Amino acid sequence: MSIRLIDTSSLRMKDFAWSGIPQYAILSHTWSADNEVNFQDMTRIAHDPDHPAAQKSGFEKIVNACKKAKSHGYQYVWVDTCCIDKSSSAELSEAINSMFRWYQNAAVCYVFLSDLPRNSNVETDLQTCRWFTRGWCLQELIAPGVLRFYDSNWKFVGDKSSLTAVITGITNIDQTVLTDSSILYSIPVARRMSWASRRTTTRVEDIAYCLLGIFDVNMPMLYGEGDKAFLRLQEEIIKRSNDLSIFCCSWTAEGRDLTSPGLPSGGSAAPITDGRDNYENSESESESYSAGEVVYGSRLPYRDLFARSPKGFINCGKLVYARPGTLPTQSFSLTNNGVHFRKTELLVTAVDQHSKCYIMSLNCFKHDGSEKECEIVLRKVGPACFVRLRHCWFRIRRYNAISGASDEESYTTSQEAYIITQIPSPMYEQLNSSLDYAIQIIPENGRLSVDVWEVLVWHGRDSTLQATGGGTDCGSDEWSD
Repeated sequence: MSIRLIDTSSLRMKDFAWSGIPQYAILSHTWSADNEVNFQDMTRIAHDPDHPAAQKSGFEKIVNACKKAKSHGYQYVWVDTCCIDKSSSAELSEAINSMFRWYQNAAVCYVFLSDLPRNSNVETDLQTCRWFTRGWCLQELIAPGVLRFYDSNWKFVGDKSSLTAVITGITNIDQTVLTDSSILYSIPVARRMSWASRRTTTRVEDIAYCLLGIFDVNMPMLYGEGDKAFLRLQEEIIKRSNDLSIFCCSWTAEGRDLTSPGLPSGGSAAPITDGRDNYENSESESESYSAGEVVYGSRLPYRDLFARSPKGFINCGKLVYARPGTLPTQSFSLTNNGVHFRKTELLVTAVDQHSKCYIMSLNCFKHDGSEKECEIVLRKVGPACFVRLRHCWFRIRRYNAISGASDEESYTTSQEAYIITQIPSPMYEQLNSSLDYAIQIIPENGRLSVDVWEVLVWHGRDSTLQATGGGTDCGSDEWSD
């Protein structure tokens, strides 16, 4: 791995091998469309100072960054617009995977806020700066040890250490992380994701790529894959971490419509307008959604296991581990059948008179006064096979069961589980069909014995026979008092 730096005296670029990199300053800024100077422009300017590219505002920004670095005794500067040859996909991929370390290893990071007017009140005006809304600027805020802010006239307005409280108020990032990035990886995954939940990138894929350093993962760049990039990021995270908070994402916080393939056309629950977490299930919320029971009918509102974007974690800013300081012992891995738990503890609870759901604790809770434990709700759809349910549906059903004075017991079970990660439209019908062909046997007294053919699966806990195929001739049963 190498890095390309700009000489602050000559404005010429020079390559350095990783083992011989000199001290350097680094620039953090927001891009201005069509006014930035790229690698090819910088090369041409080096040979012809009067080249038209030298008239771009982006070049003035580079020159000022070099002047500032030189005045502080640094001979070299790194600037993302021109120090990466973006025409080379290999170089671009290496740079994106290395960028967090480049900012972390810089002697100083200069943040140029082009939209912060001169003589601004930093404590009140800083929050309006575009820099705090951009995805790439998140790692540029966290990684550097020394970070200095400058207004539109390159006047120094404060550094990260003196503005820590203000920055925390704007970004919701822990002050301890801002002052010591070495503790970054001890923060729950969902909480780190929440820091990016209000940030944007020009390209869809970059909302995943800009977070590689935040989660200490590497992956190739595949521009054109769209939001699959964020799915790949989550898959890479669980290869390296057994932090269950990665499943704390909320469907409603992502702005998803509650209607989905497989639900009756036009059907939706009462709108969720406050973006609350999917694991919040207070009585008041349940009451507000009770009317949705009629809309959903017998259709089950399934959802993907993973989030589609960081927006799904927008309410996870106060998440903490349930048992901090202890080594996590839960083991899970990604397979072609879904996320596999060799053995996991599930709370089985009734959601109506005859059906049950499985609740998995995510070993974390919201440290915001409510102290509510984070969990996901699952439905069993096959042998050791589960699908995630939208939490609002569970709240509706569970509220109705409680209000109907249900005395269904809840119990804990420990078992193997495969949780389906993605549910394309055709799978909705398959999942619904598996329940359409299920037979639930509820003997009032006596012993139940069931003779089952291969196309049926017996779920003893739920007393259901469930079809694994599409046929209607599934098997026979008998029971005796």
